[in-house]
Amino acid sequence: MRSISNVYIAASTQLSQRERAQHWVNHLALAGVRVVSTWLTVVDVVGSANPRDASPEERLQWTANCLREVRECDLLWFLVPPADVLTRGAWAEVGYAVATDKLLVSSGDTKQSIFCALGEERPEDLEAFALICRLSRLGSDR
Repeated sequence: MRSISNVYIAASTQLSQRERAQHWVNHLALAGVRVVSTWLTVVDVVGSANPRDASPEERLQWTANCLREVRECDLLWFLVPPADVLTRGAWAEVGYAVATDKLLVSSGDTKQSIFCALGEERPEDLEAFALICRLSRLGSDR
C-alpha cells in the first residue's frame, strides 16, 4: 500500500454519524494527518447536507467542493453507517474516489455493499484509524 498525506472522510450526514466523523477528524488531526474534507463545517453552517430550499447553484457549488476535495486526497475513509442509517452522498464520494484511483478504507458495516471490497475493510473505526496513521507515517519517513 502506498503512503498518504491527505485524507477525505465520507460519512452519513445523520447527526450520530456526523459526530462519529468529527470524532475521527479530531483524532486524525491530533495524529498529524491532514483531513481535507470540509463538508462537516458546511453542514453545520447550512443546517443540512441537502437543504430543500437550496438553489441549483448552491447545490452544484457544494458538490464541486466535495469532488475537488476527493481529488486532493490520497485516501478516502468511508465511515460506513449501520444499514438502517440513510446515506447518499458518501456512496457517490466513494465511487468518485475509486474512479480517480484513491486509496479506500471503509470501516463499520462494510458487508452491506460489495464495493467496500475495492479497498481495505475494517469492522471497527479504531482499526481503520490505526491503518491510516501507519500509512501517513510511511510518507513522513521518506
